[in-house]
Amino acid sequence: MYGLKQSLRAWVEKFTQSVKKQEYTQGQANDTLSTKSCQNGMINILIVYVDDIILTSNGEIEMERLKRNLAANFEIKDLGPLK
Repeated sequence: MYGLKQSLRAWVEKFTQSVKKQEYTQGQANDTLSTKSCQNGMINILIVYVDDIILTSNGEIEMERLKRNLAANFEIKDLGPLK
């Protein structure tokens, strides 16, 4: 599928479904932004930019859980802190 016009649409659909299963809410004004607010006051933000995903959170546990779940469905590489 790589290189086909439909491949991006298929990837975005699969990725969106995966994130929604993890209780993230897609932004209304920007569909590349997803957020999750936890009961313990933690907030997690996920932004998709071209072929990169930026994750940020005020708690490490949820961010690590999200990375594990994404790695189970997609080939990912953690590049560390954003520079």
